This record gives sequence, structure tokens and C-alpha cells, in this order.
Amino acid sequence: MGADAIALRALAFGKRLGLLDFDKTVTLGRQEILFSPADYDQLVARCPGCLPRAASTDGFLEPVLQSLGASVVESVDASGYEGASIVADFNQPLDSQHHGRFTCFIDFGTMEHIFDVRRVLLNLNKLLAPYGTALIVTNANGFVGHGFYQFSPELFYSCLSAPNGFSESKVFLVDCHRSRRWHYVHSPSLLRTRNHAPYDRQFYVLCFTRKTADVDEIRAQQSDYVSAWQHPGHRHYVATRGTVKFLKRLLGPALYEIGRRAHWRLRAPDRRIFSAQTVCFDPERITVDEFTQMTRSN
Repeated sequence: MGADAIALRALAFGKRLGLLDFDKTVTLGRQEILFSPADYDQLVARCPGCLPRAASTDGFLEPVLQSLGASVVESVDASGYEGASIVADFNQPLDSQHHGRFTCFIDFGTMEHIFDVRRVLLNLNKLLAPYGTALIVTNANGFVGHGFYQFSPELFYSCLSAPNGFSESKVFLVDCHRSRRWHYVHSPSLLRTRNHAPYDRQFYVLCFTRKTADVDEIRAQQSDYVSAWQHPGHRHYVATRGTVKFLKRLLGPALYEIGRRAHWRLRAPDRRIFSAQTVCFDPERITVDEFTQMTRSN
């Protein structure tokens, strides 16, 4: 588990836009610093005021979180091998002594290694005080051997929702190799179709959310199936153009996939749909008003 340059930018983004209340912070897994001093200095230069000018860039993340305003920083892990302050398996219910203790929950790459994802989200709810905030950064595309799972925006929008004691959930995709600009992802329930992203890229998925109520269970149904049950004729997928359908029939699925990966023209439909479903923006440049306008529909 560790905080790389994208995670560092997410912390600064959350601080600057008021999405995270760092006062009493708990991290899922003790988070090692993976960003370099150069990464830190570049972010300070690009976004003056996003981060303090002096903070440790070695070891673990606690000093950085303290520099962002945390008076308490703890970590929870199934083992004490990295010095976590709370040793507890997130596959199991948390002891009630930890309930409601924190204003901020942060996970940089632990959730995908825990088998019981529903319990992870329920424990997240239990750890947070009322109106506590959370940031999850995990993998979406291109991490097949990394952990148990790769996650979709749908999971966060459907699970971190009002019936499950959360609100203000905002989900982003970040291309790991073109990370300067992020992609704000609209909820699939509002799009009335499934979220889409180019399959040939490696993405992180980021979610900011806020706790609004204590719950004893996390329940969710995939939104497009709910819509399909209620509205006959609902489409699960964005319709493909006639040229794409013709090429798939002509070449067959295997050859079409090889060609799609090799030639940009065949990758264009993926990118067209992705661009239509998301908003591309610079997290160090966007203002609070612009962010509010961009995310208003969700």
C-alpha cells in the first residue's frame, strides 16, 4: 500500500476543494510514500497553496497528512507488519470501540486486496463520524494480477449512495500514463447506460464521498439493470455505429480485437464514447465554482 504521485495530487485536490476533513484521519493499510521529492515540488509549483512547501517525502504518509491538517493519524491493517496502529481484518466487523472516531478515511490501493468488498464499505461507514469524508484510490483497468479486483465507477456510485449512508460521491478516472488531466465520470444511473473507458489504457478510479448516516448493511443493484426492469427497451450499452458492426461481422471478434488494438481508427469509437460520458479537467486548475458546476448533475 502506498501513495504515489496521483494519490498525492488527490490529497491536494481534496484539501483545496474542501472534499476532505483531515482532522482525525485513518488510512486503510499503513501508507508508504511512493512519490518522489520531485513529484512533491512539481505539485507545489503547479498549484501554490495546495500543499505546504516543506513536508517529509520519505517513509510513511503520516507527516504529509499532518501537514494537511490532521491532528490524529491512525492506520488499520490485518497485520502489524508495517506498524499499523489498529490491527483488524477488514473482512470482519470492526470492534465498536473504533466506530465514529474519524473525520477522514483514506485508501490508496488496499481495497482491491480484501476479499469482502461489501464489508470494507460497511467498515468505512462505521469508522467515520457523522459527515466524515473519504477518499478511495484503487485500480480500474489494466491491473489483472495486482489484487482480487478491478473496480468500476458503478460500484462507488451504487454502493456509496444515500440508502447506504453516503452522499456527495464523486468518481474520477485517471489514465496512469497521461495523468496530468483527470476525467470526471457521470453516474451511470444518470447516463442511463454503462460507464465506458478505452480498454487499451491503464486507469485508476478515484472516489470522494461523505458519510451521512450509520448503516448496518450495504445493498446495491447495478443501475442499468434496475432501469431495464422498470423501462422496457432500455439499452445496457451505447449503440455502436454501423461501420463498427460491419467490421466485427467481417473480421470476426478475434481479428477485430487485434486490429482495434493495432490501429487508432478502430480504437476511436471507444474514445468517442468515453469523451461523451466524461468531463476532462485539470485538478490543479479547476476552481470550486467550476467543480460545483461540473458535478452538479450527480
